This record gives sequence, C-alpha cells and structure tokens, in this order.
Amino acid sequence: MKRNWIWLMAVILMACSSNQVKDSSAELYHTEYPLEADIALPAEMIADQEIEVEILLTKNGQPIEDLEDVQIRIWQDKHGGQTKETIVPYNQEGWYRTNIVLDDDGIYYLQLHASLKNSSIMPTKRFIVGELSSKELEQLERSKTNEPKDHQHGEHH
Repeated sequence: MKRNWIWLMAVILMACSSNQVKDSSAELYHTEYPLEADIALPAEMIADQEIEVEILLTKNGQPIEDLEDVQIRIWQDKHGGQTKETIVPYNQEGWYRTNIVLDDDGIYYLQLHASLKNSSIMPTKRFIVGELSSKELEQLERSKTNEPKDHQHGEHH
C-alpha cells in the first residue's frame, strides 16, 4: 500500500513539473518574424520617363522605418549584365520611394536589397517598360509556362 502511495505522488509531481517546464521553455523562445517587402510599380511604364518605385517594408505587419541601407538593382537581360543600382530613401510609414529612368523598352528585373539586424531579403520582380519586341514576347511566354503556379509577377499597390 505504501508503495502505491509513493507511485501516485511521483506521478503527480512529474505532471506538475512537466507543465512548469513547458511554460518556462515557451517564455525562453519567441517567434522570429522575417522582414517583408511589397514592391509597387506603375501599371504602365514608358522608356525615358520617370518611373516611381515604391517599397513597403514591414516586419510582423508593422512598418519598418529605421533601415539605413535599402537599395534596388535593375537590369535587362539583353544588355549583357549591365545594372543600375540606386539607394532608396525612406519616405513615411514604412514606405521607401525613389524615381528611376530606363532608356529602352523591354523586360526588366528589379531586385531589392534590404536588411534589418539578422533579417535580410532580396526579392526580385520582373516588369515591362514600353512595347516588347516579338522576341521578348516569345521569351515572356516561355518563362510564364516554366514558372511555378504560385509564383506571380503582378503589380502591387
């Protein structure tokens, strides 16, 4: 009988201490939220005219205002790797804005470089300036069929 009583007490103590460990371990670890970006470009862009680039940077849904180094890199496949790099200044409420001018019609790529403490992101967005040649239209169609279904290049506003 005494032995049963000891086992019962041991089980109760183990159950209590198990809950304490779960509670205290949950306090030690917190969820890390990544830096997120929404890149907004005009629906229609024309070569040799200013294009406004807007970037909303957030972490856990909250606007990020204290980034010192927000840059974009823009290139066009047909120019053999020539790129334009621009620092994007902070505007307000998590929005960073700059204007760019692109010389030629065609398919371009914009890559954002932004980092905050331990979180860095480098999303890339494809966009079109002006009219596309038949070769570029072909290239665009081919790339659309090779993309994963959940990958989109739509405009964000």
